[in-house]
Amino acid sequence: MKQFVRKKRSAARSGGTRPLFWKIYLGVVAGFAFLLVIGAVVFWSWLNDYQHSQRTKIVEEVVSLLQQKQYVELIEQSTLAGEEFESKDGYADKLEEAIGGRSVHYAKAFSADRDEQPMFYVMAGEQRVLKVVLKPQEKKSRFGFRLYELDYLTEFSFAKEEVKVVVPEGCQVLLNGVAVPSKWIVKDRMEGPDIKYALGEDSSPCMLRRYHVTGLLKQPEITVQSAEGAAVEMTKKDQEYVLPYLEMTLTAPSNAAVFVNGQEISASDQWRLEDETEVEQLKNVPDGYLTKPVMVRYKVTGIVGRPEIRVVNCLGETIAVQENPEKGTVTAGFDAGEETLNQYRDTVISLSQMYSKFVTNDLSKTQMLQKILPDCAMYQEIRGFNQTFYTDHFKYWFENVVTENIQFYTENCFSCEISYDHWIQGIKTDPNLKENLESHFRFVFVKSEGSWYLADWEIL
Repeated sequence: MKQFVRKKRSAARSGGTRPLFWKIYLGVVAGFAFLLVIGAVVFWSWLNDYQHSQRTKIVEEVVSLLQQKQYVELIEQSTLAGEEFESKDGYADKLEEAIGGRSVHYAKAFSADRDEQPMFYVMAGEQRVLKVVLKPQEKKSRFGFRLYELDYLTEFSFAKEEVKVVVPEGCQVLLNGVAVPSKWIVKDRMEGPDIKYALGEDSSPCMLRRYHVTGLLKQPEITVQSAEGAAVEMTKKDQEYVLPYLEMTLTAPSNAAVFVNGQEISASDQWRLEDETEVEQLKNVPDGYLTKPVMVRYKVTGIVGRPEIRVVNCLGETIAVQENPEKGTVTAGFDAGEETLNQYRDTVISLSQMYSKFVTNDLSKTQMLQKILPDCAMYQEIRGFNQTFYTDHFKYWFENVVTENIQFYTENCFSCEISYDHWIQGIKTDPNLKENLESHFRFVFVKSEGSWYLADWEIL
């Protein structure tokens, strides 16, 4: 009996454990299934989020619009590279013409930073039609993926016009009256050419800024304003618009005072180039009578707009200069003013006509040589000259005397052109002879011991 009761209790204990096992088993399976479902949902959401965050999705939308020939919609909904400077009119028609019924797809384009500014080409067949530029959004996706949006469309195959402008920092560039924003700056804080020649007491560098606007349908009107709002003259050089006097080379006599925007650049070696050129008109003048000036070149950079240039010659006169804005050159010579010419006209006429009278034997060689510097080439040539021309004429006189182009090289040396009609009348064999010896000379005059002498001459 005890044995039967023991077996019955044992059987009861064994049968009682089976429901608990199944409960645990089914609970684990249910939990695993629940986690699996949750994981699948989360993974699907993650995958969907990742797919929608792909930068190619934006490009595919652009391609889709083009494939559906919705050109007007694409242009109106998009920002174009140069739309702030010109109308969008005409883009849709030209875009349709550029695609021409060919299949549309996209390809990756080079970008210096693919994360910050991804770029893609839209192709029609094998031809590039435009470039799509993306930019990251400020917000991120649910799972932290970076989101992108269309920034602008550029490099349209039919929009070939571009503008390159280089200006000093502080200047404002305007296209069709619209200020060019900073996104078009391709290089900033560029050092100007030959900084050591920068104009300014502190020799501060001329920092430049280059704008490059592309993708325009037609060439815009370009204007530049200084920091104060004043219009700045520009010129085109090597396909870029630059300030005409941003870099300037000025040639002037070594004994002239040269001022640029009120600053005397001839007073310092900072702006002076090393090369010098002799003055052609002084090559036959003996060295002992004067310190011959030479032509020197000065270089100035960093000038904004058209500079004020003043050159003062050795007499203290402000003289005219020749300017070439396209080449950035300014040249000054030895010109003297009309007042100076009037002061020395009698000396020019007197010595010049002495030479003419000597040629026609109306003045002796001794008298002529007394008015020529004794150690110059002209003196030697006149001393060996035999006077045989019209030796027996009865009368001579001068008419239509013109003096011009007076050039002062130093206070004691100048040249001047003179022309006149030198009339000869009557000779023994023909008393009625009347002949005009038309004369045009350039003489060089040198002052020595208080008197003026001839030092060289040229028949013009």
